[in-house]
This record gives sequence, structure tokens and C-alpha cells, in this order.
Amino acid sequence: MLARLSVLLRLRPFLAGQRSRLAFYLTLLLTSALLAVVVPLTFQRVVDDGLSTGAVAVAMKWIGVALALGLVAAGAGAVANAAGAELGGRIVEALRTKLFERIITQPYAFHTQSRAGAVISRLTRSPRAAQNLIQSIFGTLVGQGVLLVVAVGALARLSLPATVVVLAIVPMFLLPFRVFNRRLFAAGNEGTVAASEAEHFLTERLNVEGAVSRHLLHSHPAESAAYAALAARIRAAMVARNASFYGAQFFTSALAVLGVAGAYAAGALQGASVGEVVAMAALVKLVYDPLVQFGIQGLSLSDGIIELERMFAVLDLRPQARQESGHWTHRRHG
Repeated sequence: MLARLSVLLRLRPFLAGQRSRLAFYLTLLLTSALLAVVVPLTFQRVVDDGLSTGAVAVAMKWIGVALALGLVAAGAGAVANAAGAELGGRIVEALRTKLFERIITQPYAFHTQSRAGAVISRLTRSPRAAQNLIQSIFGTLVGQGVLLVVAVGALARLSLPATVVVLAIVPMFLLPFRVFNRRLFAAGNEGTVAASEAEHFLTERLNVEGAVSRHLLHSHPAESAAYAALAARIRAAMVARNASFYGAQFFTSALAVLGVAGAYAAGALQGASVGEVVAMAALVKLVYDPLVQFGIQGLSLSDGIIELERMFAVLDLRPQARQESGHWTHRRHG
């Protein structure tokens, strides 16, 4: 999976003109993460300083602080996600424009040798999938990554044994997750290829030339059977993809349940106060929520990664061609 994610590094040139938006986005993410981590610590004060001693006024004061911090954190997170989506949209806009410019500067040989449906797909379906990918990364994954780091630090400061237990559970799920991830990428790639072939098939058949050929050759049954086979391939790929996705989702959800149980056990063994245990349980949730999101989003982003690879394959073409031994060949970068 990491090898497939390396294509994201090629987006760095498109971030060059978005530095101010990127700085604003990261500032909001850090603010939201810090406030989200402080909220469980205020609940510790609610229990230990207020409820445990019968000081209702103190408890209500800390509850008010927690509520205010939670609202500010939620607001900052919402604005950060919107800013991330805007940032991702601008990157895809630049990518889409550059892709079109690269295609129209290709020589005549490129257009005669390329399928019309495949070229159109690179300009329509591929940018849409890439936009979903990039907006999900900037709108969700980066924010969850910042929250994960801050939450682990806060949990370690509160209880190092609980942190060790929580992090020790994670490797138990890596192997099954990798298995499901490989299956999902394979199914996603097959679905993308089948959909591209279906698009090319329809482009060739549903035009004037295709209609004339169909009536002259009486090829209706053969064309119907061919399209039905493509539809079956798309369905099979979708079923396999969904099975892998929900299988991995089960393991990530089980991870969160085991982590919370481990935090309670660690708190009991070290003789933590009730407030500390409450804070630890909340912090464990903040640690595992990003991990679950990484699993779910990572699986659902496979289509976008595949389409982004296809877009960069076109961008790697040089706007020139040369003829060797009577055949047109295209040069690629590198």
C-alpha cells in the first residue's frame, strides 16, 4: 500500500501556489486537536475535584469549561475540513488543466493509437476520483493524523502503562488489514479497468458508425453479450471490493473496543483515580478514532489512487513523437 501511496508525493509541485492556504489549514488542525485533547482532561477535574468530593459548583464550572472547549474544537475542526476541501479542489483544478494541456499537445499519432473513451475518461472520471482522494486526505486524514499524535502525547503524560497497552494492540490488526487492503486494491483496479473498457465499448458502439455496422452485420446479439460480460465484471469487482472493505472495518472497530478495555484495565492496575480513568478512556477513543479513520479512508481511497496513477501516466508523456522503423513511439519522462 505504501508503494501505491507514493504517487501522492507527486502532488508537491501543485502545493507550491497554496502555501498560505496550507498554513491556515494546518493551524486550524493543530488548534482543533489541542482543544479536543484538553476536553477529557477537564472531565478528569469534573470527577476528581467536583463529583468525588461533593463540590457541585466546582463540577459545574469544569463542565462549562469542557463544553466551551468542545464547541470551539468542533468549530475549528469544521472550518479546517472546509479549508482542506478547498485546498484539495484547487490542486485538482490545476491538475485537470495541466492534463488537458498535455493531451492536446500530443502528436497526431497519439490520437490515432489511443482509444477515444480512454482519453475522455482521463479527463472526466479520473479527475473526479482524484478530487475525492485529495479532498479526503486534506479534509480528514491529515486532521486525524494531527489528532493522533497529540492524543498519544496526552495519554502518555497521564498514564504511560495505558499508552503502552493501547499501542501494543495495534500490531495485532496489521496483518489482516494488509490482506484486506491488497484484495481491495486488486478489486478496485479490476473494476476501474472494466469500467474503462465499458466506456470505450459504448463510445464505439453508440455512434453513427457503430449503428450502421450493427445493422449491416446484424451484430446485436454479440454486442449485447459483450456488454453483459463487461457489466458482470464490474459487478464482481464491486462485490469483492465491498467484502474487503467491510472485513477490514470489522477489525478496525474491534481495535477500538479492545483499546478502551485495555485502558480501563491499566487504570485499575495502577490505582488511578476515577477521574483519571474517565480521562484515559476518552483519550483512548481519541487515539483509536484516527486509526479507524485511517483504515476506513485508506480502503475507500483505492479508486482515487488508481485514477491518480493513470493521470500521471498521461502527464509523463512528452508533447512530441518520433518515428522509428515505420512505427510511431512516444517518449516518456525518465
